[in-house]
Amino acid sequence: MDRVDLNIRRLFNNIRIGDIDRVREILESGVDPNIRDKRGRPAIVRAVRALIPESGVVDVLLEAGADATAMDEQGLSALDYARRRLARLGDGPDPVTRSQSLDADGNLVLSDEEQEFMEQIKKEHGDRAEEYVDICVQERRKAAVRQFRPRRELRIIVQRLEELTGTI
Repeated sequence: MDRVDLNIRRLFNNIRIGDIDRVREILESGVDPNIRDKRGRPAIVRAVRALIPESGVVDVLLEAGADATAMDEQGLSALDYARRRLARLGDGPDPVTRSQSLDADGNLVLSDEEQEFMEQIKKEHGDRAEEYVDICVQERRKAAVRQFRPRRELRIIVQRLEELTGTI
């Protein structure tokens, strides 16, 4: 796997965990904000479809030039997904939720995809692999311990995308 592919994987991984700073950093390194995953989903759609959507990630993608109207393989845009998710959640306050990435003792539990990503880092970076893995785990834990407010975030995302696309 070359550096470009690694950066693309890092982008989608950091979109998934809602790490605004890392997403910005990766986009600034030259990764196209309109990149699509293996299933043809644009990065902005992946951001809205993330387990815990983060409006800041959507903002960073848009600032970098992501197409707010880009559609996935099913013909749905990020705005379509955000509206649907918000409708399913309904009105009301967000309950305080605990990350599914933490076990009962508060230890970080990595998904199979994340473990595979860590193994790839170890293979590619030799002497510096442990340092890179430690950084990845620290950032992942930071994302796992923050409080999630999906309704609030989806409302912000819907508002921004409606403003950009001129739909209400």
